[in-house]
Amino acid sequence: MENPGPSCNAENTSKKMFIGTDRINEILNDSDSDVGSCSELSDSDMCEVKSPISNSSSSSEEEEVVQPEPDRGRKRTRRAIPKRANTDFEFGWKEQIQTVQKPAFSGVPGINKNYCITQDSSPWDIFEIFFSPEMFKLIQKETNRYATQQINKKKQEGSLKPKSVFAQWNTASLQEIKKFFSVIIHMSVLRKSSVRDYWSSRPIIHTPYAGSVGMS
Repeated sequence: MENPGPSCNAENTSKKMFIGTDRINEILNDSDSDVGSCSELSDSDMCEVKSPISNSSSSSEEEEVVQPEPDRGRKRTRRAIPKRANTDFEFGWKEQIQTVQKPAFSGVPGINKNYCITQDSSPWDIFEIFFSPEMFKLIQKETNRYATQQINKKKQEGSLKPKSVFAQWNTASLQEIKKFFSVIIHMSVLRKSSVRDYWSSRPIIHTPYAGSVGMS
């Protein structure tokens, strides 16, 4: 194997090996070392030195030490393989499926008597069971509070654009909140490609409901 860098003279019968610059500097700094000096070695250079172990039967063999990569500065170490975790079978665990007895329904079927729901009740009467007037008032309060916070924040940052939604914001009324929910329910029943299509006047996709509630 051809030596890629400068070499130091060694004895004729000595075993030879290639080592990196870190080991060379360590040998050179040792005053008791009998190895010759190597001058002006770069990070990619290697030097041929005398090995402290001599073996007459393998004098013609050469051992190569991998030079560390210049960009990393040290040799890569092999990560130890973690021990394989014990399996459920080795622990002696077994799968056991237990049947569960479902409790029998003991209530009275039908509409709860606490709600005044009859055959003459409208869809809105049913809707108010799940969305009470108190809930709508809470949604209205939090919507206006959030809008006020965002407007004040953008004013402080100087990012409030004149034509933005926040710049043209008006306090939302309770009736507007209910109209908004009606449009959301309408959109869940009738699917269109985009939100703008619900207000489109094109005959092929026009539906009058979204425009009739007074929201743009």
